[in-house]
Amino acid sequence: MEAQHIFVVNNTPAILDLVRELLERERYRITTTNFLPRTFDAISALQPSLLIIDLSIGEQVGWQLLATLRQEAATRGIPVIVLSTTPRFLEEAEANRAIWGGDRFLSLPFELDDLVQQISELIGDA
Repeated sequence: MEAQHIFVVNNTPAILDLVRELLERERYRITTTNFLPRTFDAISALQPSLLIIDLSIGEQVGWQLLATLRQEAATRGIPVIVLSTTPRFLEEAEANRAIWGGDRFLSLPFELDDLVQQISELIGDA
């Protein structure tokens, strides 16, 4: 059986490296990227088990990506954990799930155990 696949979108290389290392230790398959114009296309093609998307960096692009994921049938069902260092972004995303999607909302910085627990609750173990 193939490991669950998690796609992480964040503009900070240190966070991408940290999350990759943590989740690989948990035996998940990981794809990481910063905010690139073709991020949606990659997500749509790979069909990961879960997305982790940061709204704080590249703010406009993060919101656009969430809206596109929510609107498109190919990606609408993929669970999303939304991250942000800005509490009002998380509040906005959570209050308007019908527009932005999102299943869980975590403030940066977060406890690594909290992230693993959220992932496990959404998609199970690797």
